[in-house]
Amino acid sequence: MASHWTIIVLYLTIQVIANEKDRVDEIKQYLDYRYVFPSEVCWRSYAYNIHGRRPTVGRIFYHLIGEKAVYYTDFDRMENILEKASTTKSMFTAWLVANGKYE
Repeated sequence: MASHWTIIVLYLTIQVIANEKDRVDEIKQYLDYRYVFPSEVCWRSYAYNIHGRRPTVGRIFYHLIGEKAVYYTDFDRMENILEKASTTKSMFTAWLVANGKYE
């Protein structure tokens, strides 16, 4: 049963071929009758990349312990700057934690 978050896309094509009318193409049926989520419809409509990332290699900025770069504007309060996740964590430290956890 489909929930209200899914859109059922059905393409009904009737092709009667005399010598192959009992043949079932399961791959074509799957592609024609699959669920398409609203977000996927929007992404495809506006030609966003759904899969993949370029460049495939991400850039990690290295830093010494306690010497991380902090970015802020002139109007930010010091308390807010120090509480930001970007101030306490970095991609490099998260990468180190993930390596320790999953390897």
